[in-house]
Amino acid sequence: MFCAVAQELKLKPGRAQKLATGFGGGIARQGLACGALTGAAMAVGLALGRTRPRDKGARDRVYALVAGLERDFLKKAGAFNCREITGLDFRNPGDQKRYTATVHRKVCAPIVAYMVVQTVRKLRKR
Repeated sequence: MFCAVAQELKLKPGRAQKLATGFGGGIARQGLACGALTGAAMAVGLALGRTRPRDKGARDRVYALVAGLERDFLKKAGAFNCREITGLDFRNPGDQKRYTATVHRKVCAPIVAYMVVQTVRKLRKR
């Protein structure tokens, strides 16, 4: 998710993958916050985020846009955590195989694609 939007934002190739590496599987396979949502938040921050700690205007614009993406995400995915969305425990090798065999394509890829479209659409409105 972040990598796709980072391309739109002209981030140097490879940089997005490095930044997003630890978020896979709900943050390092812990089944926590889905990377499609955390990636959207990172992309919005990259595009519109503050560069000075006291820039409350930029912070508030980012927070508002991310809050809207969070609502979009919940409507699409039904939950925020990978474990709840997929029903898998990514720390379990058997569940990792199930993820690769079917869940990625049937569950996760459509959510990621949806969030890429939503994020780019909202960023272009800014």
